[in-house]
Amino acid sequence: MKFNALPKMSVAGFVALLACQPAIAGDATPSSSANWSGIFVGGSLGGAWNPTSYVHTETAGVGGPATNNERFSTNGSSFLGGLHIGAQQQIDAFVIGAEGGYDFFNARDSRQTNLNGIPRIRETRLNGMWYIAGRLGYAVDRALPYVKLGYANSELNYTNTRIADGVVVGQSSSRVGGFLVGAGLDFALTDNWVVGGEYNFAKFDVGSQQQMRAGVPVSAFNGSNNVQFHSVTARLSYKF
Repeated sequence: MKFNALPKMSVAGFVALLACQPAIAGDATPSSSANWSGIFVGGSLGGAWNPTSYVHTETAGVGGPATNNERFSTNGSSFLGGLHIGAQQQIDAFVIGAEGGYDFFNARDSRQTNLNGIPRIRETRLNGMWYIAGRLGYAVDRALPYVKLGYANSELNYTNTRIADGVVVGQSSSRVGGFLVGAGLDFALTDNWVVGGEYNFAKFDVGSQQQMRAGVPVSAFNGSNNVQFHSVTARLSYKF
Protein backbone atom coordinates (compact mmCIF):
# COMPACT_ATOMS: atom_id res chain seq x y z
CA MET A 1 0.00 0.00 0.00
CA LYS A 2 2.72 2.43 0.89
CA PHE A 3 4.63 1.70 -2.35
CA ASN A 4 1.46 2.22 -4.47
CA ALA A 5 0.58 5.53 -2.76
CA LEU A 6 4.01 7.08 -3.37
CA PRO A 7 3.81 7.03 -7.20
CA LYS A 8 0.28 8.47 -7.08
CA MET A 9 1.40 11.32 -4.84
CA SER A 10 4.45 11.98 -7.06
CA VAL A 11 2.35 12.11 -10.25
CA ALA A 12 -0.14 14.47 -8.60
CA GLY A 13 2.63 16.76 -7.42
CA PHE A 14 4.28 16.78 -10.87
CA VAL A 15 0.98 17.70 -12.57
CA ALA A 16 0.46 20.51 -10.06
CA LEU A 17 3.98 21.82 -10.75
CA LEU A 18 3.34 21.85 -14.50
CA ALA A 19 0.12 23.76 -13.95
CA CYS A 20 2.07 26.47 -12.14
CA GLN A 21 4.64 26.94 -14.94
CA PRO A 22 2.66 29.43 -17.11
CA ALA A 23 2.14 31.71 -14.14
CA ILE A 24 5.81 31.54 -13.18
CA ALA A 25 6.91 32.21 -16.77
CA GLY A 26 4.46 35.06 -17.07
CA ASP A 27 5.93 36.76 -14.01
CA ALA A 28 9.43 36.64 -15.56
CA THR A 29 8.44 38.03 -18.98
CA PRO A 30 8.81 41.84 -19.38
CA SER A 31 5.69 43.80 -20.28
CA SER A 32 5.15 44.50 -23.98
CA SER A 33 3.94 48.05 -23.24
CA ALA A 34 6.00 50.94 -21.84
CA ASN A 35 5.21 53.49 -19.16
CA TRP A 36 5.98 56.84 -20.80
CA SER A 37 5.49 59.03 -17.73
CA GLY A 38 8.60 60.71 -16.32
CA ILE A 39 11.43 63.14 -16.89
CA PHE A 40 13.80 62.52 -19.82
CA VAL A 41 17.14 63.90 -21.01
CA GLY A 42 19.09 63.12 -24.15
CA GLY A 43 20.85 64.12 -27.32
CA SER A 44 20.33 64.13 -31.08
CA LEU A 45 22.40 63.97 -34.27
CA GLY A 46 21.36 64.81 -37.80
CA GLY A 47 21.22 67.56 -40.40
CA ALA A 48 19.67 71.01 -40.80
CA TRP A 49 18.97 73.26 -43.76
CA ASN A 50 17.94 76.90 -43.97
CA PRO A 51 16.08 78.20 -47.06
CA THR A 52 16.16 82.02 -46.99
CA SER A 53 14.98 84.75 -49.32
CA TYR A 54 14.86 88.54 -48.91
CA VAL A 55 14.98 91.87 -50.71
CA HIS A 56 18.06 94.04 -50.27
CA THR A 57 17.24 97.74 -50.55
CA GLU A 58 19.71 100.63 -50.85
CA THR A 59 18.35 104.12 -50.27
CA ALA A 60 21.35 106.33 -51.13
CA GLY A 61 22.05 105.01 -54.61
CA VAL A 62 25.08 102.94 -55.54
CA GLY A 63 25.79 103.61 -59.21
CA GLY A 64 22.06 103.71 -59.91
CA PRO A 65 18.76 105.28 -58.80
CA ALA A 66 18.32 106.73 -55.31
CA THR A 67 16.34 103.68 -54.19
CA ASN A 68 17.01 100.30 -55.72
CA ASN A 69 16.18 96.73 -54.79
CA GLU A 70 17.65 93.31 -55.32
CA ARG A 71 15.96 90.02 -54.41
CA PHE A 72 17.88 86.82 -53.87
CA SER A 73 17.80 83.55 -51.96
CA THR A 74 20.18 81.11 -50.27
CA ASN A 75 19.86 77.58 -48.92
CA GLY A 76 22.41 76.83 -46.21
CA SER A 77 22.88 73.41 -44.66
CA SER A 78 24.80 72.00 -41.71
CA PHE A 79 25.46 69.01 -39.48
CA LEU A 80 23.38 69.27 -36.30
CA GLY A 81 23.96 68.08 -32.74
CA GLY A 82 21.46 68.78 -30.00
CA LEU A 83 20.60 68.37 -26.33
CA HIS A 84 17.10 68.14 -24.88
CA ILE A 85 15.26 67.77 -21.57
CA GLY A 86 11.55 67.29 -20.92
CA ALA A 87 8.79 65.74 -18.88
CA GLN A 88 5.61 63.92 -19.84
CA GLN A 89 2.61 62.18 -18.32
CA GLN A 90 0.74 59.19 -19.74
CA ILE A 91 -3.06 59.23 -19.43
CA ASP A 92 -4.44 55.99 -20.82
CA ALA A 93 -2.81 55.82 -24.28
CA PHE A 94 -2.28 59.59 -24.58
CA VAL A 95 1.07 61.10 -23.55
CA ILE A 96 1.18 64.84 -22.81
CA GLY A 97 4.37 66.74 -22.05
CA ALA A 98 6.82 69.56 -22.74
CA GLU A 99 10.40 69.70 -23.98
CA GLY A 100 13.17 72.28 -24.29
CA GLY A 101 16.56 72.07 -25.90
CA TYR A 102 19.40 73.58 -27.89
CA ASP A 103 20.55 72.58 -31.38
CA PHE A 104 24.14 73.31 -32.43
CA PHE A 105 24.55 74.03 -36.18
CA ASN A 106 25.93 76.64 -38.58
CA ALA A 107 23.84 76.70 -41.76
CA ARG A 108 25.40 79.14 -44.22
CA ASP A 109 25.22 79.84 -47.94
CA SER A 110 26.10 82.67 -50.34
CA ARG A 111 25.14 84.03 -53.76
CA GLN A 112 26.81 86.44 -56.15
CA THR A 113 24.64 89.42 -57.10
CA ASN A 114 25.21 92.41 -59.39
CA LEU A 115 23.20 95.34 -58.07
CA ASN A 116 23.75 98.23 -60.54
CA GLY A 117 26.57 96.28 -62.16
CA ILE A 118 28.66 95.99 -58.96
CA PRO A 119 29.43 92.30 -58.24
CA ARG A 120 29.01 91.28 -54.60
CA ILE A 121 28.80 88.18 -52.48
CA ARG A 122 25.79 88.08 -50.18
CA GLU A 123 25.97 85.50 -47.39
CA THR A 124 23.33 84.35 -44.89
CA ARG A 125 24.06 82.29 -41.80
CA LEU A 126 21.69 80.77 -39.24
CA ASN A 127 23.67 79.79 -36.16
CA GLY A 128 22.28 77.56 -33.38
CA MET A 129 18.74 77.46 -31.99
CA TRP A 130 17.04 77.07 -28.63
CA TYR A 131 13.43 76.02 -28.38
CA ILE A 132 10.60 75.09 -26.03
CA ALA A 133 7.59 73.07 -27.16
CA GLY A 134 4.58 71.11 -25.97
CA ARG A 135 4.27 67.45 -27.00
CA LEU A 136 1.27 65.19 -27.61
CA GLY A 137 1.67 61.50 -28.35
CA TYR A 138 -0.28 58.26 -28.54
CA ALA A 139 1.34 55.13 -27.11
CA VAL A 140 1.17 51.91 -29.12
CA ASP A 141 2.85 49.18 -27.06
CA ARG A 142 6.49 50.32 -26.87
CA ALA A 143 6.19 52.88 -29.68
CA LEU A 144 5.18 56.52 -29.25
CA PRO A 145 4.35 58.64 -32.30
CA TYR A 146 4.02 62.31 -31.34
CA VAL A 147 3.70 65.88 -32.58
CA LYS A 148 4.99 69.07 -30.99
CA LEU A 149 4.37 72.82 -31.23
CA GLY A 150 6.33 75.66 -29.68
CA TYR A 151 8.72 78.59 -30.00
CA ALA A 152 12.26 78.71 -31.45
CA ASN A 153 14.98 81.37 -31.37
CA SER A 154 18.15 81.58 -33.47
CA GLU A 155 20.94 83.95 -34.54
CA LEU A 156 20.67 85.31 -38.10
CA ASN A 157 23.62 86.97 -39.85
CA TYR A 158 23.81 88.79 -43.18
CA THR A 159 27.09 89.82 -44.85
CA ASN A 160 27.47 91.88 -48.07
CA THR A 161 31.00 91.79 -49.54
CA ARG A 162 32.17 93.74 -52.60
CA ILE A 163 34.10 91.33 -54.85
CA ALA A 164 36.45 93.91 -56.42
CA ASP A 165 38.33 94.68 -53.20
CA GLY A 166 36.89 92.21 -50.63
CA VAL A 167 35.47 95.01 -48.49
CA VAL A 168 32.42 94.23 -46.34
CA VAL A 169 30.06 97.05 -47.27
CA GLY A 170 27.18 95.95 -45.04
CA GLN A 171 26.29 93.36 -42.42
CA SER A 172 23.80 92.62 -39.67
CA SER A 173 23.41 90.16 -36.82
CA SER A 174 20.34 89.67 -34.64
CA ARG A 175 18.33 87.15 -32.65
CA VAL A 176 15.14 86.07 -34.43
CA GLY A 177 12.21 84.08 -33.09
CA GLY A 178 9.30 82.18 -34.57
CA PHE A 179 7.05 79.15 -34.32
CA LEU A 180 8.27 75.56 -34.29
CA VAL A 181 6.34 72.44 -35.33
CA GLY A 182 7.61 68.88 -35.39
CA ALA A 183 6.73 65.20 -35.47
CA GLY A 184 8.59 62.13 -34.33
CA LEU A 185 8.52 58.49 -33.29
CA ASP A 186 10.04 57.16 -30.07
CA PHE A 187 10.63 53.50 -29.22
CA ALA A 188 11.31 52.24 -25.69
CA LEU A 189 14.25 49.83 -25.80
CA THR A 190 13.94 49.34 -22.03
CA ASP A 191 12.00 51.02 -19.25
CA ASN A 192 14.62 53.81 -19.29
CA TRP A 193 16.34 53.98 -22.70
CA VAL A 194 14.43 55.43 -25.65
CA VAL A 195 15.53 55.83 -29.28
CA GLY A 196 13.69 57.78 -31.95
CA GLY A 197 13.64 59.95 -35.04
CA GLU A 198 12.27 63.47 -35.47
CA TYR A 199 11.55 66.18 -38.07
CA ASN A 200 11.27 69.87 -37.14
CA PHE A 201 10.26 73.00 -39.04
CA ALA A 202 10.58 76.61 -37.86
CA LYS A 203 9.70 79.91 -39.52
CA PHE A 204 11.24 83.06 -38.09
CA ASP A 205 9.69 86.52 -37.82
CA VAL A 206 12.67 88.58 -38.98
CA GLY A 207 11.38 92.05 -39.88
CA SER A 208 13.65 94.65 -41.46
CA GLN A 209 17.40 94.20 -40.91
CA GLN A 210 19.39 97.47 -40.84
CA GLN A 211 22.81 97.02 -42.46
CA MET A 212 25.93 98.20 -40.64
CA ARG A 213 29.51 98.93 -41.69
CA ALA A 214 32.21 99.04 -39.00
CA GLY A 215 29.44 99.55 -36.44
CA VAL A 216 27.90 102.50 -38.30
CA PRO A 217 24.46 102.28 -40.02
CA VAL A 218 24.55 102.51 -43.82
CA SER A 219 21.77 103.44 -46.22
CA ALA A 220 20.69 99.86 -46.81
CA PHE A 221 18.46 97.24 -45.22
CA ASN A 222 17.14 93.74 -45.87
CA GLY A 223 13.36 93.33 -45.91
CA SER A 224 10.64 90.89 -47.03
CA ASN A 225 12.59 88.21 -45.20
CA ASN A 226 11.49 84.58 -45.49
CA VAL A 227 13.75 82.58 -43.14
CA GLN A 228 13.00 78.90 -42.53
CA PHE A 229 14.62 76.03 -40.68
CA HIS A 230 14.29 72.28 -41.29
CA SER A 231 15.98 69.41 -39.44
CA VAL A 232 15.94 65.61 -39.42
CA THR A 233 17.57 63.91 -36.44
CA ALA A 234 18.04 60.62 -34.64
CA ARG A 235 17.53 60.85 -30.87
CA LEU A 236 18.60 58.94 -27.77
CA SER A 237 16.97 59.69 -24.41
CA TYR A 238 17.11 58.38 -20.85
CA LYS A 239 13.81 58.44 -18.93
CA PHE A 240 13.87 58.62 -15.15
